[in-house]
Amino acid sequence: MNEVPQNDQTDEIYRLYGKAVHHCFNIEVCCAFLLRGPELRKNRNLSELTPEIIDEVGRKLDRSTLGQLTQKINIHFTLTREDKIYLEKVLDNRNYLIHEFFGTYGRTMYLSETWPEMLNELQELLTFFEEASSIFAKWSGISDFS
Repeated sequence: MNEVPQNDQTDEIYRLYGKAVHHCFNIEVCCAFLLRGPELRKNRNLSELTPEIIDEVGRKLDRSTLGQLTQKINIHFTLTREDKIYLEKVLDNRNYLIHEFFGTYGRTMYLSETWPEMLNELQELLTFFEEASSIFAKWSGISDFS
């Protein structure tokens, strides 16, 4: 397999990809933070909460996947149809970025003709995740990550 040349365009591909992934992580942090209260209250009285239980619930949420977190959000919160669709879109776009983006371009990634298409797609994904990160920060009460 040919190696992807290093130049300004390929450097920009990796830069945009990294920024988009960073915003995906911010979304996961917000979801985990948003779920701490409902998960702590689940099946227990507040008087039963200890620092150890609080830490354990936090660790479990922090290790959860975005898919697991969005499922819990759907369980604990009353969401509008639009909110549910948006959560699904965030998850789908995140999974595409992480699991499929580079595979989509596969062997053509080393061709300079492919780079503009990759850059355009990454810029669209980055814009989407920047906006989603801000929305999730507001939902969870975390200061905006921007």
